[in-house]
Amino acid sequence: MPDSPFPPWGLMVAVDLTVILFAAVATAVAIWRYQDLKRGGGRRGVVCALAGLWVMAALDAADLYTKLVLSRTLSESDARDAMLALHYTYSWYLYSLSAVLVFVGLTLIVIRFTNQYRDIELRTEALRDNESMLDSIFENLPFGLLIKDRNHVVERPNRTYLAWYGSDMERMIGNRSDAIENFQPDEDAALMTAQENEVLETGKLVYRKVERYFVDGKLHTLGITKFPIQDRDGNIAKVGSITVDLSDLVEAEDAMREALADAEDANRAKSQFIATMSHEFRTPLNAILGFSEMLRGEYFGPIGADSYRSYAHDIHDSGQHLLKLVNEILDIAAIEAGKRSLQKEDVDIAEVLHDCMRNVKQSAAERKIALDMELPDGIPALHVDRKAVAQIFLNILANAVKYTKAGGAVGVSLRHGDGELTVCVTDTGVGISNELLGRITEPFAKGQSNPHVAESGTGLGLSIVKSLVEAHSGKLSISSEADLGTAVYVTLPLSDKSLPSA
Repeated sequence: MPDSPFPPWGLMVAVDLTVILFAAVATAVAIWRYQDLKRGGGRRGVVCALAGLWVMAALDAADLYTKLVLSRTLSESDARDAMLALHYTYSWYLYSLSAVLVFVGLTLIVIRFTNQYRDIELRTEALRDNESMLDSIFENLPFGLLIKDRNHVVERPNRTYLAWYGSDMERMIGNRSDAIENFQPDEDAALMTAQENEVLETGKLVYRKVERYFVDGKLHTLGITKFPIQDRDGNIAKVGSITVDLSDLVEAEDAMREALADAEDANRAKSQFIATMSHEFRTPLNAILGFSEMLRGEYFGPIGADSYRSYAHDIHDSGQHLLKLVNEILDIAAIEAGKRSLQKEDVDIAEVLHDCMRNVKQSAAERKIALDMELPDGIPALHVDRKAVAQIFLNILANAVKYTKAGGAVGVSLRHGDGELTVCVTDTGVGISNELLGRITEPFAKGQSNPHVAESGTGLGLSIVKSLVEAHSGKLSISSEADLGTAVYVTLPLSDKSLPSA
């Protein structure tokens, strides 16, 4: 084509092919990284820019078609007209559309990039704040913290750890513990390395207790926990140590054990003193009771005045009351000192309860108190000390009758199951105030503090009951409400022979 307004033919073909190839390569890259574009939010901008490239590539493809195909099938003038129409008529619109699409796509990409950059800055700042906070926590925790790599090389100790051992960062970081001079005994370092290997291999926590000297020159008891540190892929990359100084706790436990031993010694001394003094009281008491009985019975002739007879009765009653108190104190002292041995045998609890009810029947009848006992069939045997169990329920029933007003009622019921048996004794008596209920089983405690209401007694009955129940590995519980009555529950384990076989 002479006098052609176009560049050389070869240059135009090369440019057309380059544009088409560039659009194809850009499209292939976009398809390859499609998921990344989707996650990054740049999908729309890239698609828009690619559309602009392909509009330009389509124009270049049409240009190639005109040059390579139409120029051979059409006349020279027709081919020239087609090229002029393509370049001077359609190309302006297509290039304009391509430029707009590319510009919009690039604008979307830039907007998304700046937004992401701003988000990254915010997240980076938050990450720095978190790292600063974690660093502060790491450094200021009152525990020793240590991080090592897989080769047992120290990467980071915290301030507490360094202060304990009087060390510094330069001495610790980059060295193995067994290579740090005057840090740990060889045996301790070898055991520590073996435990760290176990953590690295299994990912489990490993705990041990050791004793080490700190920079203060004192021997400290430490609890050390080794734990795994994982990388992003979940692989164990490092091992960490948390060391807790247990010295104060150990000292407190030792002090508590010493205090407990002292208290037990004091309690034994108290029980021994009470037992000794009680024995000493019994000798003169027996003489008082004997002589007062002789005076009351006028064994050697009549007493001159009636007042003396009354005094003799009072002396005898007071002596019996005091002897009962001494005997109960001896019971408690013997139980606490472990000197009262239990002669256990298989016992029919129903028979024991009937005997106890017969013992209180007369005093209940005198006060017009109704007695009721409901026992189920098939009660299993109890492996207990018969005399002690009889004493338990006789004391409870005697208290129930004593503190029940005339016309009231006392009841006994029983249930068993789950390897234990529970006897419940209820009454409609004066009850126990909430103030006294919590300490009613303490020695010398009584259910009533009002002298016009409280019955005479030593206040040791329930204390003896509790001691005997606990000596049988049982439980004693009491529920009561003032002016309504009281319920006492005694739970004892069943005999092994009475338990159902598996």
